This record gives sequence, structure tokens and C-alpha cells, in this order.
Amino acid sequence: MRGGHLPHVGLGVPLYPAGHSLIVFLLVFGVTSLVARRVVLELLGWLSHILIDIFTHSFRYYATRFLWPVSDYRFNGIPWWTPWFWCCTYGALAIVYFLLWRKGWLRASIE
Repeated sequence: MRGGHLPHVGLGVPLYPAGHSLIVFLLVFGVTSLVARRVVLELLGWLSHILIDIFTHSFRYYATRFLWPVSDYRFNGIPWWTPWFWCCTYGALAIVYFLLWRKGWLRASIE
């Protein structure tokens, strides 16, 4: 270990296509639902992440291969770090947070 830095572990690069594939998601979702004997709605967060990443990654940075391993097709989306897109994203999050707070759905639980 030089300079106090952690060693580089390159697991992210080969795992990224599998973790962002709609095909892998459907397989895991199907098997998990069969094993659990119910539709596992908790996995829909993963699905929404994949769908968002398809449109928010460009060819310059981790364009999502959402049909992996069947296809390497990628969509050239809007990079999330684009200033106007970044502002819209955080603005939308602030509005949603405000609406949830206003409806009373964000009450702190102190027990």
C-alpha cells in the first residue's frame, strides 16, 4: 500500500453489465418470486435504477448495456452531471421531499 491509498479492486467493471441488465434483473426477479412464493416488489428499486441509468449515462461514461448478455446495445443518454440535468434532478427531489413532508408522510419517529 503506497501513499495511504487502498489497493484498486477492479470488480466494478465486470459486474456493472450484469447489475444493469434487464435480462439479469428479470431472471433474479423471477427466481426470487418463485422461491418467496410471492411477487418480490422490493426488487423494483433495482429495476427503476436500471431504467434511470439507461437514459442518464452517455457513451463517454458507462453507457448501460441493458440487454446484456444477449446484446451490447447501448443508448447514448444525457450524462447526469450535465448542469441543467443535475439541477432538474435535485429540484425534482426537493419538490417530492417537500410534498411528502407537507402530506405528513415524513414524520420522525422518536421512540
